[in-house]
Amino acid sequence: MDSGFYHSYSLGQSSTESSNISKTSAETARTTLPAQNIDETLTTAGFVSFACHVAFLEEKLRRGNDTKFFDGHEIQTTARFPAGGGGFFTVDRARLTNQPTDGREIVAIKTARDQSGHPSRWKDILLEVRALLHEPLRYHPNIVHLLDFGWSHSSETGSPFPTLVLEYADYGTLDDLQLKSESPLPFRIKQKLCYDVGRGLSILHACGIVHGDLKHNNVLVFRNREEYPPDQPYTAKLADFGGAIMDIGGNADHSLRMTTVPYDAPESGQNLTVDGIKATDTYSFGMLIWRTFIDCQDLLVAIGFKQASTPLSDDERTALKQLKRSESFLQMALDTVEAYGRSRSLPEDTVEMITDAMNATLILNPASRSLVQAQARLRGMSREEVEDYTFALERENEDRKEMERNRIPGQRAIDIDSVGYALGRFGRTYDAQQNLPGCRPDLPAPALGGFIFEPFKLKSLLDWSQQVAMVRELEQLAESRSFEEESAEIQPWTAAYHLFQACLSGFGMSINLERACYWLCKASKADFECADTDYLAKAWLTRLCNAAGVPFPLTPDEQVDDLFWSIVRGHRHCIEDSELVMSRFPNPHQATTVQSRIRQAVSVNKELTGGTGMPHYAPRMMSRTWNLFDFEALDEDIRMELGREYGSCLRSTDDSQGESETSRFDKIYVNKRGHGLLHYAASVGNVNALRHLLSKYKCNINLPNQSFSETPLVCACRAGQYDCAKFLLENGADPNGSDSGQEAPLHWISRFGRAEMRLTTLHVQS
Repeated sequence: MDSGFYHSYSLGQSSTESSNISKTSAETARTTLPAQNIDETLTTAGFVSFACHVAFLEEKLRRGNDTKFFDGHEIQTTARFPAGGGGFFTVDRARLTNQPTDGREIVAIKTARDQSGHPSRWKDILLEVRALLHEPLRYHPNIVHLLDFGWSHSSETGSPFPTLVLEYADYGTLDDLQLKSESPLPFRIKQKLCYDVGRGLSILHACGIVHGDLKHNNVLVFRNREEYPPDQPYTAKLADFGGAIMDIGGNADHSLRMTTVPYDAPESGQNLTVDGIKATDTYSFGMLIWRTFIDCQDLLVAIGFKQASTPLSDDERTALKQLKRSESFLQMALDTVEAYGRSRSLPEDTVEMITDAMNATLILNPASRSLVQAQARLRGMSREEVEDYTFALERENEDRKEMERNRIPGQRAIDIDSVGYALGRFGRTYDAQQNLPGCRPDLPAPALGGFIFEPFKLKSLLDWSQQVAMVRELEQLAESRSFEEESAEIQPWTAAYHLFQACLSGFGMSINLERACYWLCKASKADFECADTDYLAKAWLTRLCNAAGVPFPLTPDEQVDDLFWSIVRGHRHCIEDSELVMSRFPNPHQATTVQSRIRQAVSVNKELTGGTGMPHYAPRMMSRTWNLFDFEALDEDIRMELGREYGSCLRSTDDSQGESETSRFDKIYVNKRGHGLLHYAASVGNVNALRHLLSKYKCNINLPNQSFSETPLVCACRAGQYDCAKFLLENGADPNGSDSGQEAPLHWISRFGRAEMRLTTLHVQS
């Protein structure tokens, strides 16, 4: 029989007999227990870290569009009444009255019970939001959708935490659906619900997230909006990520933050590897399959471990743990499934599908558990098909990795993910795994750091007391002497930069230029280079102090050093600011040395960054050491790169120099941004190298690079390399750049001196 809902339903048999099972949920009789050795990485993150990280996540998600969560709108609801909840959250069903969110009028409002604002509670809500705003999960059909935030003051909600506005589950939890059903669900529906859960779990694991507390009450059931598979009324989605385990890369061990009996794996409570902690989710999935199949019975009553659905004593918990660590537990579970199948006269291969899925997930050895095999069987594949599928899957995933390794550096192209996520922003669902069990098991993980503080937006959103509270928390973070690099809270120097912004904007305080300079100076002294607010602080400190009339807080040498690196990083206003520093060096020799250092910074900016401020041509970014000054060595490197195609790339005497002719030479990429040799020579100002390359090799003088379709002429203009720009124009370079490029040469005409600017303009116009 083919029981797969993606194959055929024709032989699927439903159970229509009345069930003698008690309608009391076994889950409600359990308690969620904290596991041992809880990872404390995020427990100090508070409101300000939460708000700024959410702003960062949404900015990343929306690709630079105006944000929705921070646009100042208020959430107004009516017909609000309790719809569920857990230990930390209450959930209300409500109707939005002011504006539907993503077309939904009926929503779920999730509010934290805790009124203390304890940092560990911020961790729970931050984990939830990090998961739900992660792009591969954001639009997934089997992950609950976060619609909005409510930022009202705690006096209105009784909680200092923001409320989460989620899509409302039409049928409640999987527990509700099964226990409230007048008759047992047909097998094909239970099969599809379990498959949905496995699909959601698969995308979580691919993104490096462990749910940590998978159970019936954390699976929400919605009306199915998809046409295929047919005759399926429900869609299951995973929810409640407050106990999730994230940031599990590396070799460190991890432990579960909470577990629920009897879904917990035998090894729960131990420190586990990345694969080991994912295997605990797989085990819980097997328990969920088992309980779903036998119509939500109390599993421990079903195997005779106890007589009624009552809470377990400590001794019973210990005994259950021991039982799970034996081979007999799985056999007892399989026996209940087979007995259930016989009592309802279910086809043998229907029962085999469930027992195979349980064998793949409830096996004692965590390394032998397979979410992929369980998913494949629930999808309707036969045992033989599963074996063939897993073999083909391994090859497919390896081929995909190889393709990624061989991807053209810097290439920016429309792919299936970018299209899928774009459709997701318009209300569609998208599965990055293409609904294929185990496909793409290594998707990007949620961002750990990243903070955006926009005081003017937040001023319209938060009342004064909330603003003051944020400022106080920022001050505590900025003055902190200890900080863990792998942390989700704001770094001290980033907090200092946000305080600088608050001082200038009057956020939570009166405008204070002197304090703004103090905090900006503090932000410039990061413990380690993070290439973020510390760079901005170094670049703007001199100008701000001068404008505010505040004495420079740094020594002259420190100030010059900051200006030097700021110029290298592309902050060209620092060239002008360096003149302000000269008065601090009364010795003419010292002033001359400073001027020389500033000129050196400009030169480094051109040669290592091509005028961008990004180290595109730094040695670590280059594909090899391309020596543009030794043409013999350069030709040898080109010969090694081209191999047997070298001869076909040589220009004959009949070829016209600069002719836009495609050859293998144009596929040489010198760095990770996809620049070619012509781009490199033009950026660093080596006219002789340009002349040599164009005269000897068949190459396209207007070749766009892979990252932003920039031609060598655009690169020369951006780096302020007048001689190279002039040479390229004289040899046929298109003055408009590339048709698909975002910038033309004239965008960067200001990089030249006044005389050079006029001459370049004449060249371009002619």
